[in-house]
Amino acid sequence: MVEKFIKFIEKSQYKDLYLQIVRDIYVDNLSQYDIKPLVWKKWFFRLRVWKIRFIYKKTLKWNRIVDVDNRWDIYKWL
Repeated sequence: MVEKFIKFIEKSQYKDLYLQIVRDIYVDNLSQYDIKPLVWKKWFFRLRVWKIRFIYKKTLKWNRIVDVDNRWDIYKWL
């Protein structure tokens, strides 16, 4: 089953940029991005690029992308 955020990225005209951001999240290379923790969810973070939000969960060993969507739609899953 394909994740919802992969379909979102594939349809976007900025696909290459978003895929680079996904790679950076997985390898924890996040110093150049605007990142804030989600107050209501422990170990969840929000990465902002223009009007797109990447929500990911951080653990000691890895980062897992939970969702990618527009800024008004991203927080509905929570």
